[in-house]
Amino acid sequence: MKTNPVLRGVNFLLKFLVVALMLSPFYLAFCYAFKPKEEITTSGLSFPTHLYLDNFKNAFERTNFLVPLSNTLLVTVLSTAVLTVACSMAAYAIARRKSRIYQVFGALLMLTILVPFHAYMLPLYMRLQSWGLINTLTGFSIAKIGAQVGFSVIIIKGFVKTIPIEIEEATYIDGGGVFRNFFSVVLPLMKPIIMTSVIINALDVWNEYVIGVVVLQKPDKYILSLLQYTFFGQYFVNLGQAFAIFTISMIPILVLYFIFQRFIISGIVMGGVKG
Repeated sequence: MKTNPVLRGVNFLLKFLVVALMLSPFYLAFCYAFKPKEEITTSGLSFPTHLYLDNFKNAFERTNFLVPLSNTLLVTVLSTAVLTVACSMAAYAIARRKSRIYQVFGALLMLTILVPFHAYMLPLYMRLQSWGLINTLTGFSIAKIGAQVGFSVIIIKGFVKTIPIEIEEATYIDGGGVFRNFFSVVLPLMKPIIMTSVIINALDVWNEYVIGVVVLQKPDKYILSLLQYTFFGQYFVNLGQAFAIFTISMIPILVLYFIFQRFIISGIVMGGVKG
């Protein structure tokens, strides 16, 4: 059956506009990162006439870039590891146990997704302050793990429900317990959704801004998303250096995404079948 040429043209145009919209932030970052201040003010969004690298040099010197980079790497690895291990075990228990307490616990975790961060921002700050965790990477990691745990459990639970329970029964017949069954039988089968959870959580922690503003207020505890503070003030704006830092900051997480992107679609689709 032939498709109407007009419809094909409209379909192509819509796809082109969507792709252009998605790529526009990358083009904007590239243009501003490689332009001197004078060219930014005069040429707008036009392509750089030459690659001006001093923005990167000056931004590195001004922000002590390696400190926020190491802070971001640390909280990303720590938070993602805790979320992966804890949420996979919690999701398995909620999916397999029929006890009411497990179902209530699952419902409470689902409710955490519906509650906006601003609703519990003040209690969170007061609790972390009482524990002495304000301006610490540990406090940020705890807050971020708590904010993300509900979503991670839900998508993993949906995937666990697609695994036939008969596969696990053989382990119980051989005398294996719950932990042996989970780590030896179920966990290897959960690889697609585990990788999906890892990449989504890593992206979310790496790009986190709001929790960082609340918890991390000292420059030596800044993560990469907070570095933009140093380039915008009441009487000055330095777009070139801001976008230089932004360009460098997104490279590691983009590499991680492209390596594991094939797991994201399959993991979410399979996790949503019975979620």
